[in-house]
Amino acid sequence: MHVVSADTDATPMDSGAIASRTTYVTGNAVKLAAEQARKILFDAAAAILGVTPDQLEARDRSIQIKDYPQRKLPIGDVANHALTGIGATLFRLSRSERARNSARIARNVSSE
Repeated sequence: MHVVSADTDATPMDSGAIASRTTYVTGNAVKLAAEQARKILFDAAAAILGVTPDQLEARDRSIQIKDYPQRKLPIGDVANHALTGIGATLFRLSRSERARNSARIARNVSSE
């Protein structure tokens, strides 16, 4: 994730975050991004640990096998792996999911 601080040389003009709708849109965007990041991380960790993603949990800055916390990986190492090799493929595939989710959020906001 890359966050650009407000700079009108690099970003379009924005009237500001002044309506409750902004909380709805931004909150849901953050929630969807976190869900997608979790999926990418758990898919990558599952491949490394030789288990399925539903057998994993995040705890104490690591991704570990449920009921077997000795088998764990630091989240930073998993993220690095996810952005290289097979994880990069998962990331690319999730771009279309992000586009669909953004369109869905926009439809929901416009129907309010």
